[in-house]
Amino acid sequence: MQLHFGLIGSTVLLPSTLLTLINILSNKSRMSTNLFLKSHTFYLLYRSEKSDTKLGGESKCFQMRYYEAGRGKEEFLTQLLFRDNSTGQMDVYSIVIVLEKSNESLKYYDRLVAQNHIATRYEIYDLLYTDYHTCFTLRRISRTNPF
Repeated sequence: MQLHFGLIGSTVLLPSTLLTLINILSNKSRMSTNLFLKSHTFYLLYRSEKSDTKLGGESKCFQMRYYEAGRGKEEFLTQLLFRDNSTGQMDVYSIVIVLEKSNESLKYYDRLVAQNHIATRYEIYDLLYTDYHTCFTLRRISRTNPF
């Protein structure tokens, strides 16, 4: 892979932009396992690739907290909190997040399957980007309701 630094069209890339570009190209920003390495609460600004009413809607504030990890599995019991912009209250949802690979040849997990605690309904998201500190971007790729 070749990376060219400097001008792209008439836009000058700043160092932070270059770092982001390198992270995206190297897939270091798509390792969903890194979001769950240790039990903690973190605040991430969620942005969908397009408007996604199923994960926070127009909410500007998103909080994710996982509190139990399945041993030997990439499975995490998680609380998602979204701020309701009209009331200022946080809506709380408990879900299980299972990490998967979009392609078995990958050495990292880049897909999140969010399901209810009894696995009767779930949605699948590709992790497009995260900096592991302030934001992440998902693309919802399917929804399945097996019952």
